[in-house]
Amino acid sequence: MTQDGKERKKRIIEKVLLKDTTTKLQLSFYCAVMHILKQYVCTFQSSNTMVHQLHEKQFRTFKEFLACFMKSEAVVNLTSKQAKVMRLDDPEVILKLKSCYVGAQAELILKTSSKNDSPVQIFLSQVKDVYIQCASQMQKTLPLNNRTLK
Repeated sequence: MTQDGKERKKRIIEKVLLKDTTTKLQLSFYCAVMHILKQYVCTFQSSNTMVHQLHEKQFRTFKEFLACFMKSEAVVNLTSKQAKVMRLDDPEVILKLKSCYVGAQAELILKTSSKNDSPVQIFLSQVKDVYIQCASQMQKTLPLNNRTLK
């Protein structure tokens, strides 16, 4: 690669990955949320058999995830039967965008950015959609109401 090519590559990386507000926000958000899901995955990678705790861990993970974007009163007394059929996009139980959990780093970026900044507004609207889509997938695939695992 020529010297000009190396410099161009460096500028692009700097602009897209290091200075772009949208990229920083998204990466920070995904790192924070992935931590919740990673704890659940580690259950299966453990050397100890934990089938007796599987249902409890699945349900706890689902509730933790819901607590990131839903009002606490909708999550606290939630049963596994209710969790399996609840509407995840109900505006009555979803938190306001600025109250959703985005992680400490993303929160710091949001505080230093202008509220009218286009990347910030786009990011906040995407956060809600990501949460609802991921929770819907969890609701479909996790055996939350499985009598055998209880």
